Amino acid sequence: MIGPVPFHISLNKTGGVPLQKQICDQVRAAALGGRLQPGQQLSSSRELAATLGVARNTVADALAQLAIEGFLDIRQGRRPVVAKLGAKSGEMASTPSSPRPSRWATALDASDWPFRQEPSGVPLAPGMADPREFPHDLWARCLRGGARHAEARDSDDLNRQPLREALLAHLAHARGVRAEPHQLFFTPSAQAALDLCARLVLNPGDAAWMESPGYGGARAALLNAGATLHGIEVDAEGMSFADDGKAADWGDGPRPALGAGAASGPGPAPGTDFGLGLGLGPISDSGLDELDAFTARLDEFIARLDTFTAKPDAAPTGLGLAGATSLHVGAQQHRPERENPKAIFVTPSHQYPTGVLMSAPRRQALLDLARRTGAAILEDDYDSEFHYDGRPVAALQGLDTDGRVFHVGTFAKAMIGDVRVGYAIVPAAFADAFALAQRQTGQIVAPSLQAGLAMFIERGHLAAHIRRMNRIYRERRDCLVQLLRDRLGDRLQVQSPPGGMQALATLAGDQDDVTLIRRLASAGVGARPLSRHYVGTPARHGLLLGFAAWRAEEMALAVDKLAAAMDIFSPSME
Repeated sequence: MIGPVPFHISLNKTGGVPLQKQICDQVRAAALGGRLQPGQQLSSSRELAATLGVARNTVADALAQLAIEGFLDIRQGRRPVVAKLGAKSGEMASTPSSPRPSRWATALDASDWPFRQEPSGVPLAPGMADPREFPHDLWARCLRGGARHAEARDSDDLNRQPLREALLAHLAHARGVRAEPHQLFFTPSAQAALDLCARLVLNPGDAAWMESPGYGGARAALLNAGATLHGIEVDAEGMSFADDGKAADWGDGPRPALGAGAASGPGPAPGTDFGLGLGLGPISDSGLDELDAFTARLDEFIARLDTFTAKPDAAPTGLGLAGATSLHVGAQQHRPERENPKAIFVTPSHQYPTGVLMSAPRRQALLDLARRTGAAILEDDYDSEFHYDGRPVAALQGLDTDGRVFHVGTFAKAMIGDVRVGYAIVPAAFADAFALAQRQTGQIVAPSLQAGLAMFIERGHLAAHIRRMNRIYRERRDCLVQLLRDRLGDRLQVQSPPGGMQALATLAGDQDDVTLIRRLASAGVGARPLSRHYVGTPARHGLLLGFAAWRAEEMALAVDKLAAAMDIFSPSME
């Protein structure tokens, strides 16, 4: 028994567990379990040693350890006292040094939805390659050869030179990419590459633009870099930023100047004031066409003045005039600094999730916009390997002459999902920084896997597989689109994508896609809701349905289940 406290310690002196540890464990358990209460005194080390029949140093060391852990309060000349552990018996007090989640950690759940989808191995799940059509024997042969050659060292073990040269040759031919080997880096996924690129160009609070609807993984990467996100609507030519002088519907996003994307000289000094805060300077012949367009849009602006309120940001939009005091025809209107993008994320070759191909004029206008604002462009070459209608369009990176485009891609779509290798082609000025970021964050790919990939490309297997899958995926696209139109043409508006691995079907009426997706998941049908892909702009409802990984009979059965789910659920959604 320890002094005045009715507390027993039982020691096993032959069991092999140190006596000091046995004393610590039993006193600690008693304190946590409430058998020892805060403020109670224990015997001194001398008294306890005599009672237990052990050396005094053994007891003293045990008590000192318990004091370090915060269970006992020991002072010179006094008996040990049980310390106050917390408000509840058995709960240790929280201290200022207790770790708390960062703001980034607590925000992760909100941005994690793209990675927390229903199981992907079910029919109509989008974004999946068909592993049954992949040449596994050839791939295994290359992997074995890569393992044998992985010991061959080169100047950069993180990014093997043979794979750099092989992939750049492939991308130059297939995508029009132009880069030197030291600009190409390999990561465990395209998401990892995008994350590093975003962090290299964004500071916390910087504005970043992305397509709306757009890729949820890009949203996560930009937010993780601390960006202030602006969703820019997508039209039939891709991201709509008024590149051709037409007004874009910006929602809550920033508004570029009138005539953005057109060549313009220095802005003239304000001239005649027409009473709307719109100053017009001398107009040249080259500005007459723009003036005609402006006056037509001014009529629309005046017609909408009845919606104007006392708040400046509630001014009628569509002219880029909210909060503006003057406009100079033939000159770029300057936006507030907070609206200028520091980074712009796009999927120009196959917009995700709509499948739209960014037009050539829009691509050039985007490069011009980036040049004027000093923005970096983050190009995700999503699904670009698979193009079914017409000739594929070259990557935006190949058009860049200013070193502004970061080009990101992956092997998971062209090959199979198990090939977890992404890549980034960065501007030459960022190559050293990316190399350091890659090394310090551990975003690396095994040398043997890199060597195997290099062989797979050099021997022509990748190009041959892509050609074959283009034929197969085109047939599957046509099959799914026809099935949907035949069975659900009155309830779904189906778009036949020019490329990629999934089709978009928009819902009629007020049907809720998230609720429908849950019902489909329970029926064993994979799909993603369109509405979840919008960023700060009004959302439409629809289904993103994959066709690449599924054969005709599998898609037919899945469409039957989709029709049944809509039959059951339509009354509550209308």
